[in-house]
Amino acid sequence: MTNTVTPPQNLKTVGLVSAGHFLSHFYMLLIPPLFPLLKDEFGVGFTELGLAIAVFSVVTGLTQAPIGFLVDRIGGRKILLWGLLLESAAFICIGLFPSYWMLLAMMVVAGLANAVYHPANYAILNASVPDTRMGQAFSIHTAAGMLGNAVAPMTVVLLISFSDWTTALILCGITGGLLSLLIAANAGVLQDTLPQTKINEAKNEQSGLRLLLSPPI
Repeated sequence: MTNTVTPPQNLKTVGLVSAGHFLSHFYMLLIPPLFPLLKDEFGVGFTELGLAIAVFSVVTGLTQAPIGFLVDRIGGRKILLWGLLLESAAFICIGLFPSYWMLLAMMVVAGLANAVYHPANYAILNASVPDTRMGQAFSIHTAAGMLGNAVAPMTVVLLISFSDWTTALILCGITGGLLSLLIAANAGVLQDTLPQTKINEAKNEQSGLRLLLSPPI
């Protein structure tokens, strides 16, 4: 199979995938700016709040490789959509049902959802974007993630100035849901099947588990 995505569609592909990456990093830094408020709201210390962020990171780290194998089996498009929906729902739930234990539980869910972006996004970009533009696509994708980190703290603080922290999280979660709908509506430009030449190359490599367990050279 050859790449059938045209240059304008390439831009749309990179834009949609990068928007998902933006939100993944955006969601990472939504909770830390709220620590002073959550400390009083939940009656816990900064250690307990830090634990919630640690749980998020540990779950993301542990599930990256398994999700990568899943992407190889069923494609990145479905994984990206479900991950974005799941993470959006997690932050909506924190806002709707505010408690420390809900925060902790939803950080597990959000951490799992956050693990989808790199495996799914890179698979989609690799299948959709020509090799001659791959470096450009990857750099835009990475820049979008860093922009999400930069924008998140000021966004949540700004929203709180007009409402409260629960409403702020709900609105941020809804944003992810809307992006999911946009990605679903444009799913045709998100290829997740590799061209035949790349499939043949992949078949000659070690299997996923053997690759992970093999010693470094």
